[in-house]
This record gives sequence, C-alpha cells and structure tokens, in this order.
Amino acid sequence: MEIKNSTEVRKEWSESIDLSIRTHPVFIKRNRDILSLFSIKHIERLLDEYNIYVSVEYSDNCTYTARIPQFDIFINKQETITEVSDKAVEKLKAFCLDYFDNLDININLQERAKLFPYVLKVIIAIVNEHDIKDMLIIKN
Repeated sequence: MEIKNSTEVRKEWSESIDLSIRTHPVFIKRNRDILSLFSIKHIERLLDEYNIYVSVEYSDNCTYTARIPQFDIFINKQETITEVSDKAVEKLKAFCLDYFDNLDININLQERAKLFPYVLKVIIAIVNEHDIKDMLIIKN
C-alpha cells in the first residue's frame, strides 16, 4: 500500500479515480492531512452490517405505528401500513440529510457519532436513487 502525494494525484487524477473504483481505495497525503478516495461499492460493503430496523404495530384503534429506534423516530396513528412506512422514510431521510449537512458537529457528539454509519448508508441510498424502504428491516 502506498500513500500518494496530493500533487502526484492531481497530475494523475483520472488514473487515481480509476484505481479507487476498480481495485482499491487510494490514500492521499496533503500537508499533514491524509484522506482517501473510496468507491461507493467499497463503502456499501463496509456498511453491510449496519441494519436499520423499523417496528410496525397495528393498534386496537385501527391505526399503524412505526418506530425506528436507532434514530428515535416515531410515527403514530396512520391508517395504512403504506402511509406509516412512507412517513417513516420521509422522517428518516430528513434526519439523515440534516445530520450529514451538520456532520462536523454531529461526528463530534458522542451520542450522535454512533449514528454516522447508518446515516451514511441512507445518504448513499439517496445518492444512488435507491428506494430507502428496500434497505429497512421490518419487525412486527
């Protein structure tokens, strides 16, 4: 493994991108900082084990309730399971986009830092235009 100098990477930008996508991440040193180019496929593989669970319950008053415990998201009193899941996904997306927009703060807060892999998994799904519902694990 080699850490490339940022000047070298700038000169060989296309090759560096191709290498990071087709073979392995590229590590780059700029001054004292080290960063990396990862393909989305590599990141998705890293995040495989980070599952997002949704519990859906049907109550006596003929409504559905959904809960995403990792994100403390709670949707109550929806008439259909589609309605409750759509609202849960909307809230999840909004939470993750806000978290990502404020990553510099969230990653440094102990209780919020642990959410980063889950948030990143959702952000990648948004970027790839995947249906967020497909990645959720429903528990009844």
